[in-house]
Parts: sequence; structure tokens; C-alpha cells
Amino acid sequence: MNAEIENNKTLDRYFYPLGEVFKGRLFQIPDYQRGYAWEQKQCQDLLDDLSMLDGDAQQHFFGTLILHDTGSISAFMDANQQLCRNYHVIDGQQRLTTSLIYLDLLHRELQPFDPNAAVQLKNNYVWIEDRTGFSNPRLILNRDTHAFFQQAVLESKPGLKRRIRSHARLIAAQQFFSEHLQQKREA
Repeated sequence: MNAEIENNKTLDRYFYPLGEVFKGRLFQIPDYQRGYAWEQKQCQDLLDDLSMLDGDAQQHFFGTLILHDTGSISAFMDANQQLCRNYHVIDGQQRLTTSLIYLDLLHRELQPFDPNAAVQLKNNYVWIEDRTGFSNPRLILNRDTHAFFQQAVLESKPGLKRRIRSHARLIAAQQFFSEHLQQKREA
């Protein structure tokens, strides 16, 4: 994964594990970015790519992720007790959002079988807590979509009204991955 990180140093020739990209960072989709746009075809393409990995393979080229360091530090600490820096996602928001949806569902699936792994998945990728224990998603979507994303998708609160197309697409992606995991469970 390509990423622009601290000191505006562009690391365009290096690949980083997703865990390294998330370490010490909070992500925000700026309001000038379009809302969530992936449909079932793109979600299926992501699953197809992942399913082609060998069982021993630990790497998958996720795509380019371009981040802009906002220069601010949040009140949130990561799992390593490091204060997190805030980054705007300039490119890669669709993949990043979709991955968080899938990782959130995986964390829920793992909970009954391996609670420690589930908590690590949740804390490293999906949610982050401040010093007082207040949780916040690691990814803040744009103004039109974030509250719906947090409440309907990550917190699974039922009955929230879908006001724009991005809302419906977020729910459709969550349902798509949920059905995929259910098929895997039943296989």
C-alpha cells in the first residue's frame, strides 16, 4: 500500500501492511470527496482478489492510499497507547471504507470463538478509544454519511432512515459481506 505519512514524506515505492498504515492514525474523508459509491460488483472483486491468495500468502496489493497529514493530533490513543495523528484520505476511501466494513463483520464473527483476536481486530482497525474510554470509529466519513455509517453500519442500530444513495450502498456492502461470511460459516 502506498501512503503519504509524517513530514509529508511520500513513500510511493514501498508497500506497507495495513496494520502499519493504521498504527497511530485516524482517517477522515474530507467533505469535498464523494460519498460511498461501491456496489456489489466492486465488493465481489475485492473478495475475488482475496480468495485468490494462497493459504500461506500474507500479502495482497490493496491499492494506492494517499493520505494528507492534517497536522493535528487527536485525543485518541491507539492500542499501543500512542496518540493518533489525523489524516485526510485523498485517494482510496472506497477501498478503506469497504475494508473497515468487512473487518468490523470479521471482528463480530470472531468474538464467540476467539475473543482476544476479535478485540485486537476491533481496536487495531475499526474503533479507537480516548483516555476516558469513549469510542470513536477510526474512519470518519464525510458529513453526509458519517453519522449513518457509525450508527447503522458499525453500531448496527436498526431503523435509521437512508437519506442518500451512499447510505443505501453502505448497508448493501455490509449485507453483502455478512452473507459471504454466513456462507463461509455454513460451508
